[in-house]
Amino acid sequence: MTLDFSRLSIPKKAGLQTDPFKIFASLPRIENAPNDLWRGQAQALTQWHENRKTKDALVSLNTGAGKTLVGLLIAKSFCNEGLENVIYVCPTIDLVNQTAKQARAIGIETTTRVRGGYDNDLFETGKSFCITTYQALFSGHSSIQRQHFPQAVIFDDAHVAEAMMRDAFSIRFSKHSHPDLYSAVVAIYRQQMANIGHDNEYKEAIGELPGTSQSMLIPPDISASTAGQLSAALNGNGAPTDENLKYSYQHLKDKLDRCAVVLSNGSIEITPPFLPSLALNIFSRSVRRVYLSATLHNKADIIRAFGKEPSIVIEPDNDAGNGERLIIFERGLAAKTFSTEYISTISKTHKTLIAVPSYKASENWASIATPPAPKDFSDALDNFRNAKSGAFVLVSRVDGIDLPHDTCRLMVIDGIPIGDSLLERFQFDLLNMRSFSASRTANRIVQLFGRINRGRSDFGAFLITGRKLNSWLNTDKNVALLPPLLQNQILLGRHVQEGMDVSTTVKVQELLSKVLLSRPRDQKWLNYYSDFLEASEIDADITDRARKMEARNLAAAAAEAQFAKYAWEGDYESARDALDSIVAETARADEKLAGWHNLWIGACLHKEGDIDEGRFYYARARGQLGYNLIVYTGPIGRENDVEIIRSRIVESLNQIVSLAHEGYNRQLNKIRSALAPLDGASPRQMEEAARYLGELLGFESTRPDNDLGTGPDVLWADPGQDVVLGLELKTDKNEESQYNKEDIGQCLNHLEWMNDKIIGKDSLGVLLIGEPTTVSAKASPNKSIFYASSNALSQIRDELIGLVEDIHKMIPLQRLDALETSTRAGWDLRDISERLLTERFV
Repeated sequence: MTLDFSRLSIPKKAGLQTDPFKIFASLPRIENAPNDLWRGQAQALTQWHENRKTKDALVSLNTGAGKTLVGLLIAKSFCNEGLENVIYVCPTIDLVNQTAKQARAIGIETTTRVRGGYDNDLFETGKSFCITTYQALFSGHSSIQRQHFPQAVIFDDAHVAEAMMRDAFSIRFSKHSHPDLYSAVVAIYRQQMANIGHDNEYKEAIGELPGTSQSMLIPPDISASTAGQLSAALNGNGAPTDENLKYSYQHLKDKLDRCAVVLSNGSIEITPPFLPSLALNIFSRSVRRVYLSATLHNKADIIRAFGKEPSIVIEPDNDAGNGERLIIFERGLAAKTFSTEYISTISKTHKTLIAVPSYKASENWASIATPPAPKDFSDALDNFRNAKSGAFVLVSRVDGIDLPHDTCRLMVIDGIPIGDSLLERFQFDLLNMRSFSASRTANRIVQLFGRINRGRSDFGAFLITGRKLNSWLNTDKNVALLPPLLQNQILLGRHVQEGMDVSTTVKVQELLSKVLLSRPRDQKWLNYYSDFLEASEIDADITDRARKMEARNLAAAAAEAQFAKYAWEGDYESARDALDSIVAETARADEKLAGWHNLWIGACLHKEGDIDEGRFYYARARGQLGYNLIVYTGPIGRENDVEIIRSRIVESLNQIVSLAHEGYNRQLNKIRSALAPLDGASPRQMEEAARYLGELLGFESTRPDNDLGTGPDVLWADPGQDVVLGLELKTDKNEESQYNKEDIGQCLNHLEWMNDKIIGKDSLGVLLIGEPTTVSAKASPNKSIFYASSNALSQIRDELIGLVEDIHKMIPLQRLDALETSTRAGWDLRDISERLLTERFV
């Protein structure tokens, strides 16, 4: 018989299921695997499947609501669709192993890649997806990207991914880890900082002055101009081959002139000011990206990490993961602290997880427990899970630790969770960028509360220790950034502690026993808990303010992503335009963040060769961020080669009048626009205008209420005279209304705050700015409270702008002397106050 191949039929390829519901239903029924999807998981998968072609999708579920299972089913669906090289990324190796274990538990075979190797060939042969770490995917030497570039990526724990992304773009070393490299880099900047008069601050930052510990950002123009020397130091000391440096070095080696350089107490970090994620192939090419996240109030951190605002946000309405929480604050105790002795005692009856922001902070708990070495972490955590009592110290880690139900019901949270990045710590501690950090802090706090509280039937108690964290969680504008349930649980904790006078550790112990140990559970507590959550909420005005700040923060984050992309590509004009287009609007919500933007706009101008306008932006940045930001704005004047010390108003205005014609007109128009709200606007709009006016006048001008959650709306401080003036803006009140008891009470609190917190300066008083001229009979103002109409500041503004215009008309050689003469009298804070503080109620 002749072989006739034409008679053979072609086998039909079995269609693979892409519907995640049907995928789940087809999985083998393994013991202990879930029988059904939870409602929130089902809703999330339905919405995603309907929009599966979307390039950027955010799936947000409560902590403990099963987002990992959702992500695994999406990854499997991508594979079944035929997409190649599907990647599922996790923050840590521990989480890679946990996720792979969960996949196997539901019958999904997968591949893991950790420490440079695959555990099987399923991924490489196209049969499954790969679970790996952010570090492995975004390393400068990523073999995954080179050999198996993905068509789809699932980013787990996307809400805390910024830290992992920054790690990939950060060269970090210390005098202990790399002594020769450290010495070489320190030498590069030593003379540069001495040349601009900051040699002592530099010695503090590198730890050469005994008993000092300070952080410093090298001025961007200096770090840019010495990038060649930095490159030589890195190359000469083995960075291209060093296991701890080579991965990030590969990203930064040709971009060092675009990076921030931070020194702190014997350590150095080289990192971009904003993450250039959009310059990476994963985000610039046609890849389907799914971001798995805990419930977020502010999604700016997603944009700051990945450069993308998700085109679809999937947030199922569900209560999975909504565990019961009792939160107790040490600020409510008479002793104002939970002592280590007390925590040691209660850990004998309540297994206790202790979360700290750093290894340094963990030393405070050494008498109770010490953190395990990284290589022993998983085993030590398992031992704690299985123990009947004791404590476990968790250092700078907010995700991936699950201790549900009886594995742990008590957690001590010690201090505000902050990352390891020197840049982040510099922004938080030295530049006081608290509003900018607030959303990131909120996301981390949400994660911390989810470590021992994983499901709807779970319950636990939390002891809040550390002055800064207690203050943060008792400031309503911060609490408004948290998910609604956690907001109400914080309010509940305050109410219980105050209402039941839980002011001693004895009463704390009694309360913990009642809530955690009672079996059956105490029904009166359960009823009260349920009723309180239904009745309580944060003030609507504060919530609305948080929503508006979120919108501005999202716009700022998107602009930062564009800046980073263009700067990475060397297009400095487009980079600065991206920030300059939103910086004025950003300043109304967060002048500190606007100051950070102005700093890097100035750096771009400097690289473009526009030194004068670059220095103008540097001066603006310093005015907004304070004098811990070191920038060189150029000599104001010299006689016989000796720099003359000028008044701060002269320094401020000279930055404007010394600009060339085009730059002068551009910046003067921006000044007019920024100060326009002084003609009449809402209090929020006027705050930044009043602050900026103070900056132009040469004062240290801040917004304490916006930045710290306490103090007056605006604070002017004149360092030359050691006096301060508080401004409280009430422009929402009309002429027929009165200042009420609450308004006056606020001012009295501000006066007390100014006297307590502003050491070494005399308070001139608090000025209410608005239209009312009378006060309620129920109020009790004192002689340090004044009032003025809304146009009081606009008159000073007009005179100042008129002075600038007159000076700029002069020939350049006359301007500086004319400024000195014109501002010698009438422009310091005492003189300005004599004009403003003319009306008082008593």
